[in-house]
Amino acid sequence: MNEQVARNVVLVRSIEYADVAHTVLSDDDRMYATRSARELAAWQAADSHIAVNQHHFLQQRAEQILKRLGERTPAFGAFARRAPGMSGIWIALPFLAFLLGAALDRIADPHRVDLLSAPLLAIVGWNLFVYLGLLVWAIVPAARRGKSGVPLLRRLSVGKAVAPRKLPTALAEGVAHYLADWAVLSEPLTRARLARTF
Repeated sequence: MNEQVARNVVLVRSIEYADVAHTVLSDDDRMYATRSARELAAWQAADSHIAVNQHHFLQQRAEQILKRLGERTPAFGAFARRAPGMSGIWIALPFLAFLLGAALDRIADPHRVDLLSAPLLAIVGWNLFVYLGLLVWAIVPAARRGKSGVPLLRRLSVGKAVAPRKLPTALAEGVAHYLADWAVLSEPLTRARLARTF
């Protein structure tokens, strides 16, 4: 089960637990999602020549329920389709680097190398700052596990942890439970990603 499927399953589980009065998802909706997910999982397994497993069923059921909720509540549909984590920064970073490089090229003299030029000093200063940060990160391992890293981990795991405003009460509670649950469940994965990066 990949990360996106796991997110969808945890989101559906949180919504179903919060919706005890069946105001958001009726019994018919739940039975329809279960029946169609069972059929889709069997069809997918037969097409792939593998046995039906629980992962296929949970994936199909979560997709069916999220699709139904997204049709009924467009604000929730936008929330369910959003990209996890801080994905916008990875799109903006190359453009920012290009603009910064073009601006620094215009500021500096292209025909002369000046060792005290502002762009060169900025690059050297940035490299020293990064090396110092990596050295502190390696020397002080307790700082990595401290309380200061928890908000960053939560932000990297869940993204902007704000539920849409115009949701029914049970759906809003389900989304709030999902954000809390997913932050806890995905913390080991986020820590592994950070450890691999640093």
